[in-house]
Amino acid sequence: MRVAVIGRGTWGGKIVRTLATMRDVELTNESKNLDVVLRHRPAGVLIATPSETHAEVAIPFIDAGIPTFIEKPMATTVADASRIREAALRSGAPVVVGHVHLFNPAFQAAKKLLPEVGAVQAVFWEGMNNHPRTDSSVLWDWFPHGLSMAQSLFNANPVSAQAWGVGEASGFESAIAKFVITGVPFIANASWVSPLKRHRMTIPMSDNTRPCKMRRAGNARPVAMGTTSAKCLLPLWGLASSPTGQRSSSPTPADPPCVWLDDESLPPMPLTVLNNRVPFCNE
Repeated sequence: MRVAVIGRGTWGGKIVRTLATMRDVELTNESKNLDVVLRHRPAGVLIATPSETHAEVAIPFIDAGIPTFIEKPMATTVADASRIREAALRSGAPVVVGHVHLFNPAFQAAKKLLPEVGAVQAVFWEGMNNHPRTDSSVLWDWFPHGLSMAQSLFNANPVSAQAWGVGEASGFESAIAKFVITGVPFIANASWVSPLKRHRMTIPMSDNTRPCKMRRAGNARPVAMGTTSAKCLLPLWGLASSPTGQRSSSPTPADPPCVWLDDESLPPMPLTVLNNRVPFCNE
């Protein structure tokens, strides 16, 4: 299968390296001249150009009926998003946006468990680093991750949105937002000026009775508390014992044992579900 990657900067380069590991995928040499790429009629195209150019780059391929992958955000204006949607409906070409964290094992495990642990009170999400971009705001860089996961959790779109940011509206460096999805508040906090790189989601449940206690031991971190939840997590995340072979403390009914996960195996997005039955924790 022959595919094209348009835009080979930092993220486009990662896509190219990933595709190079696939034996049945061949990359076209051309990545800048769109007319040349179109004439080659690739089996698919992956677009990783600056955010504000996504519509202009993607629509010719969509109109040609070529399956198109667009890095998030799909667009930075409602008008451009509508143009992409209309082109997809017109041509019937598959169009996919790169919401990679929807496929994170931690997120998928939490989504599967939510129906078993009670009603969701709220969703708190954080995404931050110290890598400002010049082609968009933190709203377009970080928020698509959290919002796409919240939409997936509830299988619904927000009915309201509020946001506050630092800097010019077109280039916020930090922002806090509140969305309401199926009556549940989704609180998002994103920043490009954080000294720490962090991506975390916390989901308080209606029957939460105690906070998750989190401790460290050596180079490992506790990721699950409660023996019942630990058993169901074993095949998902490959849980291992702590380097010291000891639990975080002497277990009691009010303070169940921690199960440890080696740092190398830790899912890329720490995810917390607070509940008296299934609390995940890693911090």
